[in-house]
Order: sequence, then structure tokens, then C-alpha cells
Amino acid sequence: MLSLKLQSIAQSRVSTRAQSRRAVSAVSVVASAAPNAPNAPNAPNAPNAAETTATSRRAAVTTLLGLSAAILAPSAPANAFLGIGEDPSAKYVEQTQTMIDAIRAALELPPNTDEREAAMSGVKKQTVAWVSDYRRDPKFAGRPSFSQMYSAVNALDGQLVSFGLKANFPAKRKERMMKSIDDAERQLKRGR
Repeated sequence: MLSLKLQSIAQSRVSTRAQSRRAVSAVSVVASAAPNAPNAPNAPNAPNAAETTATSRRAAVTTLLGLSAAILAPSAPANAFLGIGEDPSAKYVEQTQTMIDAIRAALELPPNTDEREAAMSGVKKQTVAWVSDYRRDPKFAGRPSFSQMYSAVNALDGQLVSFGLKANFPAKRKERMMKSIDDAERQLKRGR
């Protein structure tokens, strides 16, 4: 009984293989009968199987290398659509210089006046915006001008929070803050 089942399974596998061979040979006959078929065996100048395989491998390797080069190649950052827009570095330099000028102008005003309060209020808003724009961006946070300016802004904001917008700066704190601002401006001019 077991041998009969094994024989029937073996015969079905043989018949299945024979059917698939017949199908493959029928496809090759149709391909060879097609006029001007590039892989037809009777066609003149038809490449043999080894040439076709080498060509397809070469094409595959070339395509793969081209795609990997395109993916891995560093590209220039797009600043804006069609080149219209600002360079982030130029914007950083402009905003930092504007803030330096505003801090210097506000500190020159006499203490306990309404003009100083308005100027310091504007400076405080500028410093918050400047810090939020550049603190988390490693392109700017690593610059020496940023660290110097951040130190000055931190001292200024601490003074304003602790003593108010009209209060006078202690001489040592003001001197240290102005030195940080001068250093930051010097670094900005050097492009750092």
C-alpha cells in the first residue's frame, strides 16, 4: 500500500516536470518564431547567453553604483525655493549685530527712566527670540560668537529678572557683560 502511494507521488512529480519542460520549450519556440527577436537563436549577430549575462551584470553594477553615489553624495543645503531667500548664516550675523547694538544703546540710557524701561523691554524680547532661534541649532551653537553672546544675554536677562527693567547695572557686571559683547562682535567680524 505504501509503495503504491510512493509510486503515484513519483509519477505525479515526473509528469509535472515534463509539463513544465513542455511549457518552457513552447515559449522558446514562440520566441524564435518572432521576427527580429533580439534573443532568437537564428538571428544574425545575436549575443550568446554569456555575453547577455555579463552585460546585464555590468548594467546592474553601474546602476547600483550610480544610485549609491547619488544617495551618498553631499549636497548643498537649499536655502529657499529657486534660490530666493536668506542664508541662515547671514541672518544669524545680522540678528546678532542688531542685538549687540540694541543692548549697547539700552545700557547707555540713564537708569530709572521710562525710555530705559521701554528699551530694556525691547531688548529682552529680542534676546528671547535670538536664543530660541539659535540655541538648539548646532551650526550656530558651536560658534565662539554665540557662546560669548549667550553669556552676555544670560547676564542681562538675569539682571532684568532680578532687579527690573529700570534698575542700574552694577559696574563689574556691566563691564564683564560689555567685554563678552565686544568679544562676540569681534568673532562675528571674523565669521566665527
